[in-house]
Amino acid sequence: MARKPYLFDTSFITLCLTNNLPEKWKRPWNDVQRGLGTSYILEPVISESYYQLLRKGISKDQVENLIVRLKGVKGVSVIDIDNKIAFLSGYYRWRFKMLSLSLVDCFLLAVGFENKAKIYTTNEKLKIAAKKLNISCNYLPIR
Repeated sequence: MARKPYLFDTSFITLCLTNNLPEKWKRPWNDVQRGLGTSYILEPVISESYYQLLRKGISKDQVENLIVRLKGVKGVSVIDIDNKIAFLSGYYRWRFKMLSLSLVDCFLLAVGFENKAKIYTTNEKLKIAAKKLNISCNYLPIR
């Protein structure tokens, strides 16, 4: 049985690491933890999550511990940014300039496109771009 590919954005990771994941998103995270799904995580998303967790008042040591544990989860696969992803991300940044997507959002689009992974996001603009690229996306409007 093929494992389901997931791609979690910064908000998803931050909510997950603070035990505030919405009920609707618990199933894909549980799939990843049990090895039934693969979560592709980008180092830039890790960096953004690190920053967001510090902003929430979590200590540097706790944040680093949370991220190390995240990377050790059975179904987590940390993706390197190779030329294919870098070039595609740059193209998406240009193509969707009217949406003002961050470069990290464009990395997510590139990895989602290349790996046929479903993106989980709280960013409506990312959802719009994913739809234009026929990338499956699960959007929750929370902040």
